[in-house]
Amino acid sequence: MSKVKTVKRLSTANFRREFKSFKQTPYSVFSGDTRNMLKYLDEKFKEPFIDMLVTSPPYNIGKEYEGDLSHDEYVALHTDVLTKVLPMIKKTGSICWQVGFQVNKTGKKASIAPLDYLYHELFTKIAASLNIPLKLKNRIIWRFGHGGMAKSRFSGRYEVVLWYTLSDDYKFNLNNIGEQQKYPSKRHTIAKGGDLSGNFLGKNPEDVWDFKETVWDIPNVKSMHPEKTLHPCQFPIELIQRLTLALTDKGDVVIDPYAGVHSAGCAAALLERRYMGSELDMGYQKMGVERINLAIKKELEYRAGIGVMNPKESEFSVMPEAWLRISAKNLLKEYGSAEKAYKYLKQFPKK
Repeated sequence: MSKVKTVKRLSTANFRREFKSFKQTPYSVFSGDTRNMLKYLDEKFKEPFIDMLVTSPPYNIGKEYEGDLSHDEYVALHTDVLTKVLPMIKKTGSICWQVGFQVNKTGKKASIAPLDYLYHELFTKIAASLNIPLKLKNRIIWRFGHGGMAKSRFSGRYEVVLWYTLSDDYKFNLNNIGEQQKYPSKRHTIAKGGDLSGNFLGKNPEDVWDFKETVWDIPNVKSMHPEKTLHPCQFPIELIQRLTLALTDKGDVVIDPYAGVHSAGCAAALLERRYMGSELDMGYQKMGVERINLAIKKELEYRAGIGVMNPKESEFSVMPEAWLRISAKNLLKEYGSAEKAYKYLKQFPKK
């Protein structure tokens, strides 16, 4: 990928002139309505080109950046956006649509509406109209430990990531995001041969991402976090990194139609993916450009994930000798260098 040092700023006035390709312009931000960005991209590319669409759209709950839309207007907006963007996604690509709840009124009069149900209905209906074989692969629960304290109902501590694919030929790089085995020495039953039963590259992180201090700790971005900006509902970079590692390869194209302060762009730059995101608010746009430029130079401060457990000292949690013998060659292949392979291995407790 081209070693570009800065982000390209695009708008309705200069898009056709300034944007030639993702190879020439691997990192760019569009100032304005996301539907205009999608219109220009549709004109530019005659074939699907997006490897992953990842976003957290406005929830329409009265935040200052959302505007004041009726329910019908809110649905119409996202119907228009989804109708435009779905045909641009490759058959090997993915959609990661992160949403929470609409909270109506306050106190004991409050009620909530889970937005993932609304969006799943929209995705299903629109994909069928476009003859796109969309499949919901996971409804990922992003659980976090901090947030506002409710007084008349249980405090909300999770949101949802809807992960969709467009064919059976989608990318899924499980080994890129595997968690450390809790009991690496665990074996199959004697009836099944008694061999080691785990994957030395890490276990599947499952679809409930329970982010505690020792395992994939990805809280919502609060005031004291190093990546915090003025955006009130900021997308944590680490969450997007996990999705990016699992569902894309280096050089792939990542799009965020509701970019905010461009956390998706930061994750893309840190992981050497290409990126374009759209944002209406010029203040958030300016912050996003600064953050991506820092990420390109690997100077961005953000809350990096721990990514592994710290297993108990026991015969079951100790790295088995068999893995040490059989995994060296594979680890070098997976991690690319002895230094990175050693960093993985040293996480395991010693006998």
